[in-house]
Amino acid sequence: KLVPRHHPLQGKPALIHSKFFPPLQGAQGKMSSSDANSAIFLTDTPEDIERKIKTHAFSGGRDTKKLQEELGADLDVDVSYQWLRFFLEDDDELARIGREYGSGSGEFWS
Repeated sequence: KLVPRHHPLQGKPALIHSKFFPPLQGAQGKMSSSDANSAIFLTDTPEDIERKIKTHAFSGGRDTKKLQEELGADLDVDVSYQWLRFFLEDDDELARIGREYGSGSGEFWS
């Protein structure tokens, strides 16, 4: 119960919705303390974090630049983009990144 019965809400149950971070290997993987490359830990150095994202994060990008420009990225499976949804505070910037990366256009692909 969220509150005691004598409270004006009368002890009604609560529902809390939370989203979990996807593991670096994508939705099919799982974070594990036994696999140091499956997650980013609070004790990781900035260099470790950069290396893990660049080498272990599952990408929704295409195999070639040509396919990326034609089809764009699959943002639903791209771990780096999913993590940006948690950490990037600028919604307009997130929308721009999603629009450009998801369509295969933008500064990174030209």
